Amino acid sequence: MNDLSTTPSRPQPPATWKVGAVTIVSFVALLYLVEAWDSLHNQELDQDGIRPLETDGLSGILWAPLLHANWAHLFANTGPALVLGFLVTLCGFGRFVLATAIIWLGGGLGTWLIGNIGSPRGVESVHIGASGLIFGWLTFLIVFGFFTRHVWQIFVGVAVLFVYGG
Repeated sequence: MNDLSTTPSRPQPPATWKVGAVTIVSFVALLYLVEAWDSLHNQELDQDGIRPLETDGLSGILWAPLLHANWAHLFANTGPALVLGFLVTLCGFGRFVLATAIIWLGGGLGTWLIGNIGSPRGVESVHIGASGLIFGWLTFLIVFGFFTRHVWQIFVGVAVLFVYGG
């Protein structure tokens, strides 16, 4: 007698696109929650962004991509964040996390180092917003597309560059 019912079946992991969608929608929802809090508290969190070449401005590297100057600023970043973030998750969740960490920290450190170039003397600047993360994801897609020879990643990256970058 052959009893196949004793063999436990392994549950299938969720589809990559589902994990990607939940991940990036959750991240954008977090941006909206932070902006709602900030709006209710007179935008006081905005001062926690990156303040170039100031020691206490280094902590802004961690917070800057989560902060936006106002709702219009956040709305402008929402579409590109959803599209590009989702597309990067399709390259694999591990790659998404690693690329996002490198872009977040590397871009933040770069902003801290050169963020005041071109500013008049004595003018302090505070850098906030997810644009650095968005352009980092864009660059990742284009470069990753060249390495993997996935034309769709290159095409989408270049198309979004023209739409969003212009």
